[in-house]
Amino acid sequence: MPAIRRHRVSSGSIQASDSDGGRDDVDSYDYNFQDSQFFMSDKQKLPWKTISFVIFFLIVGMICMTTAGLIFTEVLDKTYVDRASPLLILGSLMIIPGGYYGYILASILMERDGFSWEDIPEI
Repeated sequence: MPAIRRHRVSSGSIQASDSDGGRDDVDSYDYNFQDSQFFMSDKQKLPWKTISFVIFFLIVGMICMTTAGLIFTEVLDKTYVDRASPLLILGSLMIIPGGYYGYILASILMERDGFSWEDIPEI
């Protein structure tokens, strides 16, 4: 019965080999590349969940900051002054990512150079 030698293939599994090298066959890997793996497909899935979060953050952030500004300028009743600072902080924390990704989203929709759907992360 001939001795069975083992070597690793690219998937990491061990298979029997009939080579007489006395060692793993490192040169038996298949390194063939296909051109299709380097090109983007035309059918690209849109990150709808991320887009909805961006729009939500932008709108709620603007509402919170506007309400805080109206309270600070005393357009709204003075009894709400204790709520102005948390609204300002919450609004600024929401409008920063909403504004950033909103700008990227608007640039993609206007088809500006250098912007693509890959710039918006998928949640």
